This record gives sequence, C-alpha cells and structure tokens, in this order.
Amino acid sequence: VGPGPDPIPFSIIIIPYKTDKNESYAKIYETNRNLRTACTKVQEAFQRCGIETQNIRALVKRNTDGDDWGEELNSATSNERELLRNADADIYVEVDLQIVQERNGKAASITLNAYETSTANYMASTVINSEPRNINNTDALCADALKGQNIRVFAKTLEEKVKNNPLRMMIDFTLSNDADFTFRDRCKNGKTIESTVREFFENNA
Repeated sequence: VGPGPDPIPFSIIIIPYKTDKNESYAKIYETNRNLRTACTKVQEAFQRCGIETQNIRALVKRNTDGDDWGEELNSATSNERELLRNADADIYVEVDLQIVQERNGKAASITLNAYETSTANYMASTVINSEPRNINNTDALCADALKGQNIRVFAKTLEEKVKNNPLRMMIDFTLSNDADFTFRDRCKNGKTIESTVREFFENNA
C-alpha cells in the first residue's frame, strides 16, 4: 500500500460575520438561524476537503462551561479576539450569508473571508452561490452552494497561501507582578532573558 495524500497543513475555525461590531458571536448563533446554518454547512464542506475544523460556537461553549471566560463572552469584548487567538486553529474563516430572491426561486450567496488567526492578517476570500430553487429551506440552499468544486478551490487557495507564506504565530510573555527580575536581567551565560527566549524560538520554532 502506497503512502496516502499529504495532510492539509492547517486547521480552520468558522466564525459568523458581524454586521454589528458590538454583537457577540454567542448572540449571533443564538438569534440568527440562517447564518448559524451557513456556518455549519461551511464547516462540513471544509471537513469533506480533509481540513480539521471547529466553530466558534463550540469554542465559546467550552470556555464558558469551563468558566475560563465567564459571562463576558455573551457580550462583544476583547475576550473574543483572545478566544480566537487561543483556538486550536491556524486560520479563521468568516462566513456571511445572503438569501437572494430570483425570478425562478431563492438562491444562497455565501461569502467567505479567511484570516491568519494569530495576526488577523487577510489571506483570501470567495463568494459561492447556489442555483435558484423554488424552496424556502436555508439548509438545502447552502448545501447546494457548497456541494461543488468551489469550496475545494478555495481550500486549495488557502493551502497554496500557507505553502508560499508559512503561517505565523504570536507568543506573549508576561512576568508576574511578584517577579524580582525583568526580561533585561542576564542569565548565567551573560545573555538577557529576552534574548535567550527569542533565540530559543528562532532555533526551535
């Protein structure tokens, strides 16, 4: 048996698009059924492409249940940015949905914008449309839009982006207020703690 296909070199977290920056992800999932459905279908589509995915709803629930973030996640705070940065995902994909009324039925128009999780730098975007159908079922319309090659083409675009521009990460170091030293203090080798930490990551990242 020969080797299998190369693994996809990144993971994704799916988040809903915010029309109101003061609205929380938790509130969007609670109140916007159509967008919630679109996020679920996008996640399933990426999984079919062999990409490891999660969604912000599950991440919020896990952290709220664990009481790490508390009730603040029910309102839009800077904690949501920290939540994304601490997710086990290299890329976050923002999902927006419009249900368009055509002459011969309704169609789903799904906009996807991808960003590097650690830096929020833009990576790629696409718009995926379904064919109009004479139905009033958001689930079916989103499934129609995502069943073709469009999502695979977008996944391939992200894969090429990662190969050509390796993903970056940010690591913040903070000393306790009780610490009796600073990052500028020197280790036994004569180097500052700051330069020792930087050198370690340059050699081992």
